[in-house]
Amino acid sequence: PPAPKPANNLEALIEEIRHDKVGRPHYAHGLLLATLQAMKIGVKEISVFEFGVLRGDGLLNLCSICQRITQATGFQFKIFGFDSDVGMPAITDYRDHPEIWYTGQFKVDHALTKSRLPANAELIVGDIAKTIGTFCKIHLSAECPVGFVAIDVDLYSSTKSAFKLFKGK
Repeated sequence: PPAPKPANNLEALIEEIRHDKVGRPHYAHGLLLATLQAMKIGVKEISVFEFGVLRGDGLLNLCSICQRITQATGFQFKIFGFDSDVGMPAITDYRDHPEIWYTGQFKVDHALTKSRLPANAELIVGDIAKTIGTFCKIHLSAECPVGFVAIDVDLYSSTKSAFKLFKGK
């Protein structure tokens, strides 16, 4: 017999996520858990991040999942993507795997991605090492804490820079 239909939008969304019927289910699982935890402690909005945006598919998917969660729960999100303006930044460490990556690889024009973002999303373009500090001072707060982070920047040095997000208050 067919499974009983979920009682509300949140239950329906949870079922879709559980059965991998949502793009990037690993994003969806993390966002859903962050949302439920935030709601439980009385937080009304969280910040979510994707480091390493490239052409924007992941960031737009993140926005879509957040929109669906908002529709189901009323919970709000501030969404941020970070990506280099020069493609792969300078290789500065052997752990950056210079045998695989090279400076300038994956350079894209971010104008199309920016034009497709919803009002609650922003793409920060530039070297993460140079943009993250100012970003944290301006955007991070206890009222809208970090709730979900996806890091796909390929380089060790860029990953270290992205981790500076967690040094904020």
